[in-house]
Amino acid sequence: MNKPYPCWRICWTTLIIKQRMSNQTLQQNQHPTPTMTKTVTLGEICKITSGGTPNTKNREYFDGGNIPWVKTGDLKSKNLYAVDEYVTELGVKNSSAKLFPKDTVLLAMYGATIGACSILKIPATTNQACAAILPNDKIVPDFLYYYLIKSKKELINSGVGGAQPNISGQIIKSFPIPLPSLDEQRRIAALLDRADALRQKDRQLLAHYDQLAQSIFLDLFGDPVRNEKGWEQVLLGDVVEVIGKLIDPTKEPYSSMLHVGGDNIESNSGELSGMKTAKDLGLQSGKFVFDATCVLYNKIRPYLNKVAKPNFSGICSADMYPLTPLPHKANRDFIWSILNSADFVSFASNVSRRANIPKINREELASYEMILPPLSLQTNFAGLIEHIEKQKAVVRQQMAASEALFGRLLQESFG
Repeated sequence: MNKPYPCWRICWTTLIIKQRMSNQTLQQNQHPTPTMTKTVTLGEICKITSGGTPNTKNREYFDGGNIPWVKTGDLKSKNLYAVDEYVTELGVKNSSAKLFPKDTVLLAMYGATIGACSILKIPATTNQACAAILPNDKIVPDFLYYYLIKSKKELINSGVGGAQPNISGQIIKSFPIPLPSLDEQRRIAALLDRADALRQKDRQLLAHYDQLAQSIFLDLFGDPVRNEKGWEQVLLGDVVEVIGKLIDPTKEPYSSMLHVGGDNIESNSGELSGMKTAKDLGLQSGKFVFDATCVLYNKIRPYLNKVAKPNFSGICSADMYPLTPLPHKANRDFIWSILNSADFVSFASNVSRRANIPKINREELASYEMILPPLSLQTNFAGLIEHIEKQKAVVRQQMAASEALFGRLLQESFG
């Protein structure tokens, strides 16, 4: 049997978090609100344009390309150094795509990521959903980036298109921005960089705990595909029960229960957030009931990998499967890890491709072949995961504090 994750490391992490909280408090008290002296429009100090998409049917525009091509989904952090897709010079020449220089600020104009932005740290092209904002010598790119982050809601609200807003180039050009001196811009950007670094470290710490959980799983159970430890092989349907009875969310006690939909589950991590009661949401259609023994699996678009372990009783969308592990065979931490494995995500994605909206049905879900180690070993694994979850809860509290600090500094920096 492998030794549990050392408790002293967990305690040490806690001390680091406490020290970081003290550092944040010091930073919060050291920086007064700056005074803005001038307001201009973005169009006065920046060139604003957008990119384009080469014809995707012509592989000569993509295959073997070495020119970075940015999509709005790439706008995930402040600085953008790498992308997933590239185009060829021929593709750029025969489309509206343009090569933008380093320090161009990109803004998602529409779609699921509307309002997201990043600063190019490499020359790159973009698709047409990215606004390219090229600052002149009167504005610092980092200052502009943080101002756009602060103004995200306002920009989205100013967009045209109703339910699917579009932040047009004209809206961006006419959008007002305070313009202090270059030295003041650099000071504000440096301050926000430090606050942003704190919250990024918290996010990275959460990711490290998730990686630790995966390492413990592999250490105890081995690779679930190769099954080098020779565990019993079973079907998922043999070890879990799928709750299938729909209830009326307009009736008590269900109307007062929290509702979990796909949008409430974070991909990969399974973190739950933003839940409201059925009454508050005005839900009418049938839902499933779940409790704290269940694993919630979102069957729509399985490649998004949305699997949650709720610690409360509630109701969930009919587009989810509430899975209850059979207690004499499996526990939910083990089942949750299996459903999060790369092999299962690949399996679920492949069997659901034939549908217009990818969706895995019950029979397909139940047919997944998996390893089944002894329940005693699963229980040991669950105990280790419990330690990790407690530490993650501490980090989440710290994340809330660092996010609040960052938000406050954004507001104070720009008035």
